[in-house]
Amino acid sequence: MEHITNSMKRWNCVTALHFVSPKLLAATNYKFRPTNFEELWRKNRITQILAGRLMHAPWPKSLPAELWQTIAGFLHQECAVVTGQEQELEDSCSDSVVDLSRDVYASYITIDGIRYIRNLRNSTASEAEQGESLLLDTQIMRNIQFAYILEDHFGIRLVRFVSSNNDRHGSDLSIPGLWWRQTSTLSSISKIKTKTDGLKLRDIYNVKEEGISTHTSISCPVAAPPTATIFDLTTLQRPPELPDGLRMCYLDCNGPHTTGYSAATNGVSIATIQAHGKNMDYGLYRDVDRFFAGTMLWIYMPIDHGEHLTEIHRKFGLRHVRHDSLGLTFTSNWGRTTMFGHYFPSSEHIQFDPIYTPPNNPSRLYFNKWDSISRGYEIKFIGFDPTKPTTSHTHPNFLTPISPNPMRQYNIPWHASSLQQQSPVLCGAVSARLDHQAI
Repeated sequence: MEHITNSMKRWNCVTALHFVSPKLLAATNYKFRPTNFEELWRKNRITQILAGRLMHAPWPKSLPAELWQTIAGFLHQECAVVTGQEQELEDSCSDSVVDLSRDVYASYITIDGIRYIRNLRNSTASEAEQGESLLLDTQIMRNIQFAYILEDHFGIRLVRFVSSNNDRHGSDLSIPGLWWRQTSTLSSISKIKTKTDGLKLRDIYNVKEEGISTHTSISCPVAAPPTATIFDLTTLQRPPELPDGLRMCYLDCNGPHTTGYSAATNGVSIATIQAHGKNMDYGLYRDVDRFFAGTMLWIYMPIDHGEHLTEIHRKFGLRHVRHDSLGLTFTSNWGRTTMFGHYFPSSEHIQFDPIYTPPNNPSRLYFNKWDSISRGYEIKFIGFDPTKPTTSHTHPNFLTPISPNPMRQYNIPWHASSLQQQSPVLCGAVSARLDHQAI
């Protein structure tokens, strides 16, 4: 390590950090908080790149690859800062207006081993600069109606133009940390306006003929945009306008391999909901614990073979706890009902409203990411796939325990689930590993 330190001093690496400029701050500003998976993946990516460069550098003595990996693990933050400052010295990219009736070329920049779009501009094959690639060929595609934007918390990674409704639906595969949003109008898009942070592309707006820039602020984990109508869970009405930067997650209802549902709640609000089954995202639990510092409680509703959701209600009330406290209840075709939120035996303080009747086949429930609204950090906006109208039912009947709860203060969060026991079948205990029969 002494040889390495001397070499670093000789190469003047100690003075590599310079004054942090506004351009660097703007380029490294997070648009939203990344997931734990995204931050860990980015850290490992920087560490691997730095370890490879250190291993092939002309040091006085060589070291094993695993030692370079360990050293790089302590320097990944410094490496990201120094690399950002070096890239800051390059020519700045600026905002521009791009005409979609002409060919569009894109230039790229690599940050932390990830490629981002640096800028978009109109050009031709003969005028394109080195490193630019053709993004929109107007000889193949005209009358652009949709522009799909794939982005993370750092910038825009991909832009995809679509000319008709037949081509608008993309892949249904979601990647943690990446979000799709769609820019469109009732007519074709003629021009778009790009916004940069000086280093890379940050936003794209649709420019109408009168020069007003508009853009759709709803983002979704998949390229296929939600066709559901979004409404406010508090008022059950469509909001006059949605918050800027709103990101909508989704829950697959009645999927073929669904084994249950779980929700993170503090009793008076719900942060997120997740379906259990194949390819479920276990990283969501770490993200919730990290963001809410362990204040959320997970409630689980099991789903057996042949069982599916039939009713979803909104629970509104418990005004002695919080006047706008919210919860959800899921009811299955077997009569199983689970309340995600506070449990209260009396219905005098709570109000139930049916909001969705899921079909037997798979459908999606959309809800906002908890940190994409300005306050509350909870599910406030919700939407459903277009299905049959929600039928009006009375609120679900919850079982009331015969004996009182052992500490029934109103400010204590009680959580419960119930199952109607009609015509039960008695089954004896059976163990396949023993020789005896059921009693």
